[in-house]
Amino acid sequence: MLQVLARDVYRNEVYAIVATAIVHDLRVNATFLPGFPEIVFLDDDGGVKIALRLNGLTTSARRLDTDRIIRQVLAWRDGHPLHREFFADVQRSIVELERLYENQKPA
Repeated sequence: MLQVLARDVYRNEVYAIVATAIVHDLRVNATFLPGFPEIVFLDDDGGVKIALRLNGLTTSARRLDTDRIIRQVLAWRDGHPLHREFFADVQRSIVELERLYENQKPA
């Protein structure tokens, strides 16, 4: 059974829009990560938190506003591009993961 986040927005749709933001960042910014990060979804009062995980490295959990997520999912369903603010939220986690990865590489 699909888990409802709020107002007929399903958790798998949140995964999908976060993944869409990651793919967009890969195209635009040519990240050097050695794979596609796992999206870690955490429940939070009044919203959700996401973290990204790759090769044993995990970003800090970033809170995303539920209303912003709902608006983004509804726009995504209609084929609209990601909202700039939502992309920026996800991109901050990508940058953090890149820094974690870069800091663990041998010199």
